[in-house]
Order: sequence, then C-alpha cells, then structure tokens
Amino acid sequence: MAKSKMKTHIKEQTSPSYLEPYQSDSLIYYGLIFTAAIIAIVFSPTVADTFGVPKFITTFAGSTLLLTIWLVNMLRQQKPRVLKTGANLPIILFLIINVTSTVFSTSWTTSLVGHYSRFDGLLSIIAYAIVFFLSTQVFPGKTSRVIFALKAITITATLVSIYGLLQYFGLDPAPWQSGIFELNRSFSTFGNPVHLGSYLVMILPLALSLVLTTKKPAQAILFGLCFLLIAASTITTFSRGAWIASIISLLAFILIGKQSLSGIQKKRLFIGISGLLLAVIIISVTSASTGDVTSVGGRLKSFLELGGPSGISRLEIWKGALHMVADRPLTGFGIDTFRSAFFKYETLKYLQMRAPNETAGNSHNYFLQTAATVGIFGLLAFLFLVIQVFLYGARTIKDKENKYPLIYAGILAGLLAYLVSLLFGINMQAGMVTFLLMAGMVTSAPFAINIASIRRIDIKWRRPSEWRLAGIIVAVGVEIILLAVCARLYYADTVLASANDFSGLNNLVSAVQEYRRANQLFPYSSYYNSLAGEALYKLAMETKNPITLDESEQYLKTAIALNPLEFDNYIILSQVYMFKGRNFDQSYMQTAIDELNLSTTMRRYPALSYFFLGQIYSEKGSYKLALYYLNKVIKIDPKFEDARVLAMKVSNLLAAGNKE
Repeated sequence: MAKSKMKTHIKEQTSPSYLEPYQSDSLIYYGLIFTAAIIAIVFSPTVADTFGVPKFITTFAGSTLLLTIWLVNMLRQQKPRVLKTGANLPIILFLIINVTSTVFSTSWTTSLVGHYSRFDGLLSIIAYAIVFFLSTQVFPGKTSRVIFALKAITITATLVSIYGLLQYFGLDPAPWQSGIFELNRSFSTFGNPVHLGSYLVMILPLALSLVLTTKKPAQAILFGLCFLLIAASTITTFSRGAWIASIISLLAFILIGKQSLSGIQKKRLFIGISGLLLAVIIISVTSASTGDVTSVGGRLKSFLELGGPSGISRLEIWKGALHMVADRPLTGFGIDTFRSAFFKYETLKYLQMRAPNETAGNSHNYFLQTAATVGIFGLLAFLFLVIQVFLYGARTIKDKENKYPLIYAGILAGLLAYLVSLLFGINMQAGMVTFLLMAGMVTSAPFAINIASIRRIDIKWRRPSEWRLAGIIVAVGVEIILLAVCARLYYADTVLASANDFSGLNNLVSAVQEYRRANQLFPYSSYYNSLAGEALYKLAMETKNPITLDESEQYLKTAIALNPLEFDNYIILSQVYMFKGRNFDQSYMQTAIDELNLSTTMRRYPALSYFFLGQIYSEKGSYKLALYYLNKVIKIDPKFEDARVLAMKVSNLLAAGNKE
C-alpha cells in the first residue's frame, strides 16, 4: 500500500469503545480458531501424502482466505485501523529473510512449496505470518475471546488424543500401512509420533489452566478429563522429546502461576497431577510386554544411553548441519532443502548406520535446521520474535489488573513446551499455526489488560471509493486463483496416489500414465518428476523400448534441474544410461560414467556411485579400476554385500591373470 495514497499516524487510545470490532472481526476470529482445529484434525487417504498435503493446503488456503476477508474489510471502511504490537517487527524480518533465502536457494521450487511430505516452504511461512498478524488484530481487549479460543484448542487436541489412544490400544479402524512406526505407537492425525507429541505438549498446560480457572465444577471435570487424555496420548507417542517438554512445561506453569493459586485451585492441581501419575503407571504396565521403543521403562532407560543408535545418529546429523551453517551462514541452502543439501555433509559414522542410499530427511532440531536452510539471521529473527512474545507474557503476568494470570501462565508454558520439543524435532503446520495463534494472544494481552496502553495505526484513504472497490476485486481475484492452485495440488496428489498404487501392483503401464498426469497437474515438483522417471525406467527394462528410456531421461533431467543437489536422481539417471549402453548403444556407458562421476560431487560418501562405477569398469574388463572403486565402497560401508561379492569376483579375475 503506497504511502502516497494514505496517511498514517500512531495514536494512544483511552476509550474502550475503540475496541468494538468491525463486523468481519468476529468472522476472522472464529476463522482462525476453525482453521487451527482443521489443520490438526485433517488428513486424507485419497492423496499420496495422507497427512502433509491436506495440512499444507488447509494452512495456506485458510490463512490467505482470512487475510482476504481482512483486506476487504479494510478497503470497505472509510477510516480503518490496524493494532500495533512490538512483535510486528520480528515477524516481518523473519518473513523478509525467508523470501531472501528462497531467492538464493539451491532449489527455489523446493523452498517455495517445501520438501514433499513436509511442505514447510515459503508459502507456509507466509501463512504463519498471516496467522500471527491476524491474531494480534482480533484478541486485544477481548480476554473472553482468549479463553474461548483455548477451550476450542483443548477440545481439538482431546479429539486428536483419543484417536492416538485408540491406535495405542490397537483399535484404529484405519488400515494404515504396517511398518511405518512401531506397533501401538500413537501418531493420530499427524502421521508421525514426534509431530503429534510436539503438538500435544503445547496444549497440556492450557488444559490444566482451564481446569484451575473455571468456576463451574462440570467444566472443571470436563477439562480435567481433557488434560488426562492429552497427557496419556503424549505418553503413548513414546517421543522422549515430548516427554521432556511436557515435564518442563508443567513445572514452568506451576512456577509462574503458584502465587495466583487459591485453595480450591491447589486441590484441583493436586488431583490433576495425581491423575497424570496414574496415567503414567497404567501405560507403563500395559506397555511392558512390547519392545523398548514402545515401553515406558525402555524409553526412560534410553535417556541415559547417549551412546545408543538414536543418540549417535542425531549427534552425527547435528555435526553435518553445523558444517552446513558454516558454509552458507547468510542465506542458508534454502527453506526446507535440508535433505538434498545434507548429502554433502553427512558423516561417515552416520552413513554406516544407514543404508547406502539413505540420508537424513531433517536435522531433528528446528533451530539448527533453520540456521542451515534459512541462515543465521533467519534463526535470530525467529528468536527475536520468541523473546518479544515472552517479554509481553511477563508484562501480562505481572499486571495487577490481570484477572486471569493462570490462563496466561498456561499459554506461556505451552509456548515454552513447543520450543523445547523443537530442540528434538522440526516444525510442522499444525504445531506452528497453534503456536503463533497463542503467541498473538500473548503479544496483544497487555492491551486486553490495560486498554490505555493500546496503540493503533489509523488510516485515512485519500483515493475515491472506486479505487478501493478495484482493490477489493483484485484481492478477491487473487484469492480465487490461490484456492484454485491449492485444489489443483490436491487433485495432483490424488493422481500420484493412484500412480503409486499401480506401481505397487507392478502395473507399470497404468502407473506411468498416472505419473504423467500428476506431472502435468503439478510440473514443478522434483519428487513428482523423479517418480515418473523411475517408473518409466522400470517399464523400459521390461519392454526394451528406447522411446520410453528417452522419456525417463527427460523426467530425471527435469527433476535434477528443479533440485540440483538431490543425489538419488543422478543415480537413477546413470542407470538409464547404463541400460541404454548395454542394450542399444555402447557409447552410453561413457555417459553413465560421466553421470556417476558428477554424482560423486553431490555426496560426501557416494557409496552407490562408486559401486556402479566398479560395476561398469568390471563389465568393460578394466578390473584394476573396477577394484579401485569397489574397495572405496567397502571402505565407506563394510556391510555393502553386493560390493564385497563383486570385489571378490574381480580380485579372482585379476589373480587368474586377467589384465586390463
């Protein structure tokens, strides 16, 4: 909005009448709560990414729709107003830094939308900023709104928890693919126990604050039950990070709110904590016969085993991530590009703990991942926002006019819990949307407590109403386009799901047709192009059709162009060239060698690249060179059985007098 078209000034507001909302404020308020609830609950078995795609679309579509409503309302009013908080600056800085990181990203398409299955790219960052901004506009002066929102968030988390507990007791009606997680480990509507745990620990102190503050015994019982269900589901995620975060958050809640506790509240607190301990005992007993991962005792024991596989794995990932930060400290590698960038930074110890073609999908630490992918300034901007939020929270708790100190103590403890959980995991849409919704409540809380402290920006339009009408039309038009793009992505992923089903049934002809359709609908995904290229390669091996191979090559080249650091695509493309060389034109074997040599620059320890180079040189009769590469594979991964067998064969050929 150009400065030439409006005039702004900051004004101190002393009249409570100022806080009377516009008609659309209530719509935005309820819309924010509804959106946060749907993001937590939604999943769809009809798409390939059952959890990630629906949550991303709901986050982006819901937030932009609410922003459009807000903008339309602004343009309709002759003298609209914007409430100003001290947290506006850090969220704007964080947004600008993420945009800059996307511009300089190693894969701008990945950074824009996010890595497939997470979708935590720039579009999600924009959605988070919208949620935070709008929450600061609708909560000031309305403590009743804060309490209602917390009740809605708690009820939503309870529903999510009930589903998680059904999974723990083996009563999940959904036919999830087996082997994704340990048996009976709760992942609910999040698809991942760690993500579920991070979300639930944020709600746990909110539920407890509602138990303590409600004056109605029936509601106290209701929210007490919610508290126990959320706590029980947190336990059955068997996420150690979530357990640590929940303990810290409850201790923080008690520490912050202890001076505000009345006699009856202390009794309710004692009953709540006793119920929590009982839940721990019950789950400990019922999980005793399962494996260490899904045993309370086993997981508690693992806290002391820093040298265990999980602990070592994370330490090795963090080492590599720190080197990533050192190499690109300003802009990072690009939002949500950690997986593809990490190939060059994985340690040998980490690789030897995994299969040769596996790597870390994330850093298991949101703060470190932010520094590696967005840059140090991105991390500092996020921490700046967090500090501002907690400073506002401290002001609110200390304010003598605050009639609901335990409510805000619950919010602060919940925010702290989520931040602690991020030390052991990464951000996802449902968690961050709820986090920023609560952060908005806190940053605007001093306004609710002390109306005289409200600051606003008054806007006086200088353009005629026709210009504002044109602005409304543009805003609505852009939103319609964005919703259409979201719908197209959803449809594309349903097609991808169909393609994956056909591929699983080995019906490669139908699978290829569906992969083509998916790429037509969503052509800017390296992942989509890679799957299509791999399926076409498998079909070509059956049909020995050179045209099919050429099409496979084109899809894989597109995938590489979209995400140049994704090592796997180079390996698949080299296989295409090897097949062409063996069946159609031997000159393609040199092309395969060139592609494999290029792939060695994409990964620090490229065991697969060396293996296939050894295989090619073995077929060419260059046994010394073949053995050289195969020995490099074995040095990287002594358990690589195929490399050991081929190395033994080549060694025998050399011992028999065969020479290059």
